[in-house]
Amino acid sequence: MYAAGLPVPRIAELTGSRVGTIHRHLEGRRAIDPDLAVARAEAPRGPSKVWHRHLAELRDFIATHGHYPTIHGTKDREASLYVWLSDQRHSHLAQTLGWAKAREMGVLGRLDHNRSGARVGPAVAGTAWQSS
Repeated sequence: MYAAGLPVPRIAELTGSRVGTIHRHLEGRRAIDPDLAVARAEAPRGPSKVWHRHLAELRDFIATHGHYPTIHGTKDREASLYVWLSDQRHSHLAQTLGWAKAREMGVLGRLDHNRSGARVGPAVAGTAWQSS
């Protein structure tokens, strides 16, 4: 499970063990199996809980206010949501966002355009953000 990329708390939950027990087991396992760290590093990772929380806040903001957040916005957490969304757009344009995140953000529409409708970079083929 660890080599597949599952976080230690999730492994503990699935196995009914304590987190500390899993950590101790992994210490011993890594000592005898150096390939374990390599397999862990190569495992695909999905979006974190924090990333999901930011996406949920962004969706709530758009649903409540009817527009994407702006940098100079005065509404609650608008500027910080703008910064987070901007980071996601830059990652998307640099093709470093990851397919799981791109798929989840795809429900928000075309994020390869700024507020005025102008393109901010090339669209990535195969995503919901691709221009038509």
